[in-house]
Amino acid sequence: MIQKKLMSSAAANQRTFTVAEANARLPLLRSILRDVTDLAAELKRRHEQLILLQTSGTQDPEQDKQIRGLAAELDRQQAVMAGYLREAAQLGAEVKDTFIGLVDFPATLDGREICLCWKLGEPEVAYWHECDAGFAGRRPLHPELPIGKRGFA
Repeated sequence: MIQKKLMSSAAANQRTFTVAEANARLPLLRSILRDVTDLAAELKRRHEQLILLQTSGTQDPEQDKQIRGLAAELDRQQAVMAGYLREAAQLGAEVKDTFIGLVDFPATLDGREICLCWKLGEPEVAYWHECDAGFAGRRPLHPELPIGKRGFA
């Protein structure tokens, strides 16, 4: 019960965006997401390296040193990633996929909560989806769609 109240309170305080407001954030968001996608690929590569070292079946002092160094570097890089994700969140974007640079902006359409959806490499916010549909439910924005209270403008 308390958790539901907290979630409702958080949802009630969530800022919503128009398409124009979301698009205005894209120049800075592009820069952040380039860093995010580069770092996500590096984290994956290093994590795979660490798994290979840990499961190689041989453990010697040099390998232990490599494992400790790689684990420390992964921790450092994960902290950097957390900082990037905080920067994106401060812009109002929720990063959904760090590998492709996919983000959602909360919005409303006809009084219901939706997400404006944008991916690194796209020139502007041109898609939306129901909040529970995710990327698979992306639909193109159309000028003829009805405008909600803070929806498509």
